[in-house]
Amino acid sequence: QIIGSTNWSFGGSRLTGPSGKIAVSMNESLGIGLKNLYMSGASNAVMFMSQSSYGALDNVVLADMSGDGVVINDSSSIALLRAVITRCGGSGIRMTAGSVILDSSVIWSNKLHALDVRGASYISNSVLHAFGGSNACYNLNSNSLARVIADNNCIYFSGGARPALVDNIPIEGMLQWTRTT
Repeated sequence: QIIGSTNWSFGGSRLTGPSGKIAVSMNESLGIGLKNLYMSGASNAVMFMSQSSYGALDNVVLADMSGDGVVINDSSSIALLRAVITRCGGSGIRMTAGSVILDSSVIWSNKLHALDVRGASYISNSVLHAFGGSNACYNLNSNSLARVIADNNCIYFSGGARPALVDNIPIEGMLQWTRTT
């Protein structure tokens, strides 16, 4: 695990990525974690791909990326805990295949969707924001709809954004709570 400083009053631990490049790319990685980091300036902050699993981002701020904040492609059991993803040029989290856990996090003021998910997701105790007519807090496809569990979240949408899109069809109501036993 890579652990940064929590001394935020003196800047903490900052990773400023090169423009047009991915700040941290994890390919076929197992159990890699990033904690207490502020990342900015890259195309994407973190990319999990090619069957990476059990990765974790804990107490991180991912800001001012030119693309998506976090990209998950063909990776499973990726956890984002106490993460802030803001002011990215794409979506906060974009997942093309895999599974993600998002807990106690804020995804706010990104150019596209808060979550663009094509896979299994558990979203809890988080704040999601979307702005703009073609964007949504949850952008899902019909295959991932039954595999999304969302509870105790606060969503805020403005400027014509929707709470959810499923296969690009606006869903006016909220995702229902799913009780698991």
